[in-house]
Amino acid sequence: AISLDALARMSLRVRSAGGTLRGIDDHDWDDLPDLESGFIDAAWRHEVTRITPGDDAERVAR
Repeated sequence: AISLDALARMSLRVRSAGGTLRGIDDHDWDDLPDLESGFIDAAWRHEVTRITPGDDAERVAR
């Protein structure tokens, strides 16, 4: 899985190069597995813990 930080850095590189970000096409979602909400919640909690202290970690965790 791609981390939130990696996605943000990639998005910044695209924008810095003059590119335009766009959403994932609906038909592309069909090829992705359904990872269930438990996996999504665990992945989100992992990203929240990567935030350094003082970076609104408490606000994001809510």
